[in-house]
Amino acid sequence: MRIDKLLSNMGIGSRKEVKEYIKKGLVKVNGKTVTKATQKVNPDLDKIEYENEILAYEKYTYLMLNKPQGYISATSSYSQKTVLDLLDKRYLNRGLFPAGRLDKDTEGLLLITNDGRLAHNLLSPKKGVIKKYFVKVDKNLVPEDVQAFSEGVFLEENQYLTRPAKLEIVSDTSAYVYIDEGKYHQVKRMLKSLGKQVTYLQRLAMGPLSLDPKLELGDYRKLSEAEIKALQEQNNLKMEDEMTEKNKKLEEEKIEEKQKQDGSNNVTKPSSDIYSNVEERDAETGVEKPTEQAVEDAMQWVEENRK
Repeated sequence: MRIDKLLSNMGIGSRKEVKEYIKKGLVKVNGKTVTKATQKVNPDLDKIEYENEILAYEKYTYLMLNKPQGYISATSSYSQKTVLDLLDKRYLNRGLFPAGRLDKDTEGLLLITNDGRLAHNLLSPKKGVIKKYFVKVDKNLVPEDVQAFSEGVFLEENQYLTRPAKLEIVSDTSAYVYIDEGKYHQVKRMLKSLGKQVTYLQRLAMGPLSLDPKLELGDYRKLSEAEIKALQEQNNLKMEDEMTEKNKKLEEEKIEEKQKQDGSNNVTKPSSDIYSNVEERDAETGVEKPTEQAVEDAMQWVEENRK
């Protein structure tokens, strides 16, 4: 990787600014001053310094932010403050984005990252990641509200029945809410359907990640290794569950197809999904790689049945 691109990705500055730093002799690789912005480096092997400070390269960045009210969950806006405005300048060239959305007037846990795959797994409804909220309302909560949440709340304006959720009453007008969806204003709309107006909303957790109580509103910190590992392990488990279910279905289809055969010598068409025999997943994208045999079977069938 080029040294200017690497430093830019690490938030040292824009590519133009980094080139100026190099001209000023502020960048070293393995103890030698860099003279060309095009110099190639290996971030895993080379010792890279900026202003005599050794830099540790990280491919992905994971920040926990205690979002305050008044900021929108977006990367840019012409007229409003975004959550990225709360970050130090060194983070602004890393392609960071908020993983999930909190309303402008909602506070609490927000993960900011550039790991798209992990973010997708946290946000996808199919993944069933539970989000925990603390909520205050204008009217007393009753046991019937708890029951309604457990059955799913009907949102009349959208003619939509939410997935079953959990309402844990803390006081007459406050509660914890647990949902595994992320519809627009969902918590507010669910309670509004039950005749309650939300006066305060704070997200406390997303899956295994919980808001650090030491973080003041507007403050943020990097995730610990343990927190990152917990998120990755959850995603891996979800992927394994999906693979198990997918392979089971494909196997059932193969058996059913075999039972329909009339005993002829025709070549049996392989599954239309050539990934039925999955060799591995790409570490970067999560895309499945088929075995060579699976591809050959598919090509053989096409050749022998071409009209």
